[in-house]
Parts: sequence; C-alpha cells; structure tokens
Amino acid sequence: MAAKFRDPFDVLPLEIAVMVLRHLNFKQIVAILRVSKKWAQFLSSIRELWLHMDFSRARSTVSMSAIRSYLRRSKGMLTHATIDHVIPSAMDKVLELLSRCPDLTHLQVAGRYDGDRLYNLFKTSKKLKSLIISSDIPVTRECMVKFLDNLPNLERLEVHQSLRSPDDNHLSSGRLPNLKALALTTPQNDFAVGALELRLPCYDGFQDYNKIRVEPLPNLEELSLRCGAEDVHSGYFVELESLFHPRLRKLSLSYLELIGNMFLPSTLEHLSIQSCKLHDVEDNTVHSYRQLPNLTTLVLDDFAWVTPSRLASLLSPDKSVLRVLEVKNCFKISGSDIARLASGTRALKGVQTLTLEGMYHLDDATVRQLLESMPELRILNIPHTAVSGVTIKSIVDMRVAEKERRQKKRSENSSPQSSDDPQADNDRKPLIEIVNLKGCENVSLDAIEFGRKQGLTIIR
Repeated sequence: MAAKFRDPFDVLPLEIAVMVLRHLNFKQIVAILRVSKKWAQFLSSIRELWLHMDFSRARSTVSMSAIRSYLRRSKGMLTHATIDHVIPSAMDKVLELLSRCPDLTHLQVAGRYDGDRLYNLFKTSKKLKSLIISSDIPVTRECMVKFLDNLPNLERLEVHQSLRSPDDNHLSSGRLPNLKALALTTPQNDFAVGALELRLPCYDGFQDYNKIRVEPLPNLEELSLRCGAEDVHSGYFVELESLFHPRLRKLSLSYLELIGNMFLPSTLEHLSIQSCKLHDVEDNTVHSYRQLPNLTTLVLDDFAWVTPSRLASLLSPDKSVLRVLEVKNCFKISGSDIARLASGTRALKGVQTLTLEGMYHLDDATVRQLLESMPELRILNIPHTAVSGVTIKSIVDMRVAEKERRQKKRSENSSPQSSDDPQADNDRKPLIEIVNLKGCENVSLDAIEFGRKQGLTIIR
C-alpha cells in the first residue's frame, strides 16, 4: 500500500510545484522544511519562496542563525521583510543585514530600537516603497521628515510613536508626489499632527497656532491620525482644513480634537472617526458639511457631533454605494433615526454590514424596519440592545421569503416583464448570515438554537 504513495515534488513539474507553494505564507513554508531533508533541500533551492520574510506569526523569538539562513536562501535579494519577535540584542545585526538587500521594497519593524539608528541604516534604500515602524520605536518628527526626503519612492509611511522634535517649528519636507499612505500616532504629552500643516495649540485655546509647514502631498490616498492617549480632552488639535487632499480615499481620526467643519474631500471612500471632539466654527449652516458620494465605509464611534440630519448630510440620497455602516456610542442618534433614514432615501439600501452599539433601547420593531429597508444586509451587529427572539424570527422569515422570491424569479426568467418589474426591488429581503447579540438579555436560548438550526451564525 505504501508503494502507491509518491512524493508530490517528484511527480509535479517544477513550475506547477512553485505555483502551489506560492499559496503558502512564510510560516507555512518554514514549517514544511521539517517534512524531510529532501523537502528542505528542494524548498531552499527556490529563491523566490524566500523573497518575503515575515516573522509576525512566530510563536517564539526568532534566532539569529535562522534569519541568516533565510537571507542566504534569498541570495540577498529580499524584497519584503516583517521583523518581529527578534530579541533586542540581535535587532541591530538583523536590521544591518536587511539594509544590505538592494531590492528591499517593504519593511515593517516591531521591537525596541532607536529611530535615528533605523534611519541611518536605511537612508540609502532607495527602492523602499513601504515603511511601517511600530510603537516600540520612537521616531522624532525630524527623523520622519528625513525618511520622507531621502526615500523618494516611499508610498506608505506608518510611524506609531511620532515624537516632537526640539526644532519642530522649522521642519519642512519637499514635494512628495509618490506618497500615497501616511499613518501617524502621537503619544501622550506630545503634539497633535495634521497632514499639510502640523498645528500646535497654544495654552490659551485654539485661536492661535504655531505652524509646521509640510508641502502638499498631491497623491495621498490614505491618512490615519491617532493620539495615543485615549482622552478626547487632552488638547490634541487637528484642523480639518489641513486634511483636504485632492485624491484622499481613506481617512481615520482617533482621540483628537478637530477644528473646523465637516467639509471633507468628496473622493473619500472610507471614513472612520473615533472618540474625537469637533469644534465646528460654522455649525448649523449648509456650508458646514459636504456630501461624500463615494463613501463605502463609514465608522462613527463616540463622536458627539453625529445627529440624524448630520449623518444624512454626509450621504448621497440618490446613491446606494455605502457597504459598511458602524454607529457606536453616539448618543444624539438612535436606531429609529437610522431606520427612518434607511426607509426615506437610497443612501443605506446597499449596506451589507450594520453595527449599532450603545443603542440600549433598540427594539424588535425598529430592527424589523431596518431589515426591510436594507435588502443587501448580511451582517448585523446589535449587542446590548432590547431585542428579543422576535428579531431572530423576523430574520429567519425574511431569509425564507427571499429564497422563495429568487426561486420564483428563476422559474419566470423567460418572462419579458420579469426583469423590468419595478416592484421586484421593493420585494427584496435581506439574507442575513451573521447576527451579533452579545449582551441581549431578552433573547432566549431557545430562540438562539432555533436561529442556528435555520443556518444563522449567532454570536452571543
């Protein structure tokens, strides 16, 4: 019987074997080295399997000898490196070896190290396109500007412990046409950061500023600004005007005090605002907000600015491009408000994932209204609400009705009127797949068991 089994690498052509191996991540490739000596020799001989080195999934510290062997297999032509779980004493040598790789395009570093030393090692890595520096490594703004100036092909820069420099007021960078993604995290007792201007609040409020000038980033598509201290009253100010980039698609703001109006770029596709406080200088005027017609993901968490009318002002009433909507702990808006918005416009018709948190009075009737207005909904997160097993029954009934409707439509496919029936869209029901009911005390175990038997994934 054993004679019938053959080594797949003896049977498969080399090209096919390599295609299969490409589907494995770095950790899996390292694991199958131990299958046999023959496999280890075969895998070690294929250089392209070792061009991406990733230690982020390592269960324990990675030895220096292992790192040397991986680099040797790549023949020094490494293109991607994710450094993590490396002992501090070996970090310097590891990074020094990586700095000698001429084709390095992606570098992600986690672990204690010095930001200036990191810059000195990689300032000549001109092919580097992506640099991600963890919060373990403090990087001054002066050092950050040096990275930007000396790595002209850099497309993504993430600095998760951005520190104030003694000479901040004179910092500037040249034009950065290649930078597409910028993520900065400012720790406690430091200054907030913007994109075009890094503005620092004076002690007497935010009427006057010191400014740090950074030239426009014409191709910036993603921007993430976060204050490390989880305190919205800590005095970390960012002026919204400075975030107005012509190609911006993704914007994430966390634990900041925002100054200005929600007049954001219409190009935005992803907007996330968490625990921010807005000082709106033109509140209640039509010019205070801007419609975001391309928005596919909207996350609003602990943001007191949000009201029903303001949420509606951000969404295009005639389009249904929004796919993910998360409204958490925004106490000026309720589930009923969102249900009315969903039934009154097309803005929420295409939502596939809906998350409502902090809406403790959300009940079965309101959820049903939401479901009837969101035919594309697949994932519903409504933890710690007043819903009961009635909601599960409604979801199951709608799933059955939608499946029957689709079956009927398939059987009537030959009918010339079937595809043009205006009533067809109104009759559609959501096929919910996942429901999060954590902390919903009114939902019985019997109702949960019933829902699961009907194919629902229920998180409790």
